[in-house]
Amino acid sequence: MTFTSTLRSWVFALFLLPVVLTAQTQVVLPSVSTVGGKYDNGFPLSISTTTPNANLFYTLDGNEPTESAMRYTSPISIDKNTTLRIKGFAAGMTPSKTLTHSYFIGTTHSFPIVALSFKKSDFFNDTSGIYVKYENGLEVPSNIELFESGAKTAAFNQMVGIEIQGSASAQLPQKSLEIKASSAYSAVSYKVFPELPFTSYKRFVLRNGGQDWGVTLFRDELATSLALKTADLNGIIRSPDLDMQDFRPSVVYFNGEYWGIHGIRERMNKFYAEQHYNLKSADYDMIENWGGEVKNGDSIAFTAFYKSLPSRNLADNTAFEQFKTELDVSNFLDYNVFNVFIDNTDWPSNNMRCFRIKAGGKWRFISY
Repeated sequence: MTFTSTLRSWVFALFLLPVVLTAQTQVVLPSVSTVGGKYDNGFPLSISTTTPNANLFYTLDGNEPTESAMRYTSPISIDKNTTLRIKGFAAGMTPSKTLTHSYFIGTTHSFPIVALSFKKSDFFNDTSGIYVKYENGLEVPSNIELFESGAKTAAFNQMVGIEIQGSASAQLPQKSLEIKASSAYSAVSYKVFPELPFTSYKRFVLRNGGQDWGVTLFRDELATSLALKTADLNGIIRSPDLDMQDFRPSVVYFNGEYWGIHGIRERMNKFYAEQHYNLKSADYDMIENWGGEVKNGDSIAFTAFYKSLPSRNLADNTAFEQFKTELDVSNFLDYNVFNVFIDNTDWPSNNMRCFRIKAGGKWRFISY
């Protein structure tokens, strides 16, 4: 073996060493005798790990287990709605990842269940909890599980980031939550909205009903459905040319405690545009409100377009044809008709968002 090939082997081995050490020194993820889900009656639950001499610690309040938590020594009685979080520890080894399972005993809902499991202080601490300090734009970690109404076990179970979503509606006792698969978390690999073709989501929202909170909770979703769900009209009108959030209802649990009805909704931001139009971040500009607040790309094209409007004579056919190359007129007409028809009082001075593909694209306006 030459000196060069020997050196290459050593370099390769050094690169692999951290991976090998990590694989050898982390406690194996614990397993449970019965996975989280909806059950008619209680039962004893056993937990285990294949790592020799590992100790298992668990919590029932949503907190991340530490070695100060309850140590597992015998089966746990699951006889009521329970959030179980488990972590394995062993001397000289990295603790396992946290295993989370939510159990619902004798609980029935017509809607899907979304179970969130988190450190209570992350939500409700007086100085740093996102539910208390909702205006701070903080993100906290949480485990999320979704149980379809006709299914016994979770459709998905994973860690995500959570941030309070909304402005005026965030002042309400029950708040909207943005589910975020940011850089620290993987995307949710599931058809969250069954009628859409997408099987992976980086963002979606658990919405509190907005200004319809405490009334029907569904007024915004009803208005949206009038434009999105037109199949029952048998072709009497064409489907409007709109970009809108899909919706499905759910009930939410915080650490095993019922937290009320929330609408699962698409997040109307850059991730919507990228998903629905198969775009990359470098492909398009997205602007919010008339001041040109940039949500993606830049505001150069939008500012030039917006400032040019007063000087355009759109009664002139040539000028109007040029205008149509810059604005998706069909979308813009339907966008205005829809918002006027539903009497959207939080628009147009607020809640305006539009985007355009940089390479010859037209501005499209988003309804949300």
